Amino acid sequence: GSINYAQRAFFNYVYYKPTKIMLLGAEFSTVTEPLASTASLWNLIQVSFGSTSPLLSIRQQFPYFYRTIFSDIDYNDPRIGLLRYFRWNTVGILYQLENIFSEAMGKLRISLGEAKIKISGYEAFRKDPHEAIQSLKERDARIIIANFYEQTGPHVMCEELITVMNNHFTTDSVHLANENNTLPSGKTISQLVAELTDRLGYSPQPLGYYPYAYDAVYAMAFAMNDTENQLANTNKSLSQFHYRDVEMTNMLKESMDGVSFHGLTGPVSFKLTGDRKGNTKINQVRFTDGVPNKVQVGLYESLHKEITINDNDIVWTGNNVPVAAVRIIIEVMAIDLSLFISFCTIAALGMRMWVPIVGFTLAFGTMFAKTYRIYKIFVGSRANKKVYITDTQLVILVGILLSIDFVLLATWQLVDPPTIERLNVS
Repeated sequence: GSINYAQRAFFNYVYYKPTKIMLLGAEFSTVTEPLASTASLWNLIQVSFGSTSPLLSIRQQFPYFYRTIFSDIDYNDPRIGLLRYFRWNTVGILYQLENIFSEAMGKLRISLGEAKIKISGYEAFRKDPHEAIQSLKERDARIIIANFYEQTGPHVMCEELITVMNNHFTTDSVHLANENNTLPSGKTISQLVAELTDRLGYSPQPLGYYPYAYDAVYAMAFAMNDTENQLANTNKSLSQFHYRDVEMTNMLKESMDGVSFHGLTGPVSFKLTGDRKGNTKINQVRFTDGVPNKVQVGLYESLHKEITINDNDIVWTGNNVPVAAVRIIIEVMAIDLSLFISFCTIAALGMRMWVPIVGFTLAFGTMFAKTYRIYKIFVGSRANKKVYITDTQLVILVGILLSIDFVLLATWQLVDPPTIERLNVS
């Protein structure tokens, strides 16, 4: 959209009769932002059906702005709900360097921190995402939240992420509610869509903005009708509105705040920021003959902040839920209780290093003593001498060897006792 054209059209509207009471539009956030700021100077309430910029939620800057489509920030809670549902506690972020995305991802970064979810990488790009994606790969980011213009999507996905497209979830506002729902006009959704198709001569664009525009017009009509009824009590009418009439504008604003009805896109009502209240669809991308299709697999209810996922509808590559990061699994292996108590007692006495040394001395010492006795007997027989070495003498010899161990170990224990130190060898 052209900002200059929109501003010129706006001034033409306000300078020529009849006096305008409310404004519908615009579709693009880049056009809506300056237009909504200007419209507030003329005390005009503006309702958009396609602008999702988070900046438009700032009430001090855009006091009379409303929208029937979600703000980009409104998708952050469903995203976090999805991460929590699949227990993904580590995530990478990829977004296009535009105000509409930077603001939403900045808020998401804060919300992830509050939710105790680690950010493994936070990368942005202007046109070419290659370097940003490569950086996420180097950081081993396995679950990635991406936010960019739709026309950029095929370049990002086809070039770098085509292998994981079947794991791709989207968070979307409800485009069309149940076709059997009754609208304020008394018609069902299916009847209205059929009538629109008949008038156009072709089926409306499946994911076009017309349902949000329809609901925006009805929201404006309900607000004006409510305000007109209030003004009738004081013998006034909206036909008397002028661009300096702050009182009447505030009455319209209060009426917009109270609007609540079931429209093409489901229940329609507004927050104090002018943003749309509503639920978020959780979709997964599926491919049929190479063509991507969105399949709804869940729903996030913003009122209760609850997410519902139909696991049976989800398709995973390899039939397994992907992990967010490399998992380190620690297995505890138990030993016999009596052996455990024995070693704990020894360790408590600070003698855990004595056991292998004393054990070696006992094993080697007894063999040495026996070998020594055999040696002495053979040497004595050559000299025709009788040699008597008793078992007691052998025990004394082993005891001498153990005494040397005890002296050395006791000195070590007192001078430089052993300590426990944990080392990460990964």
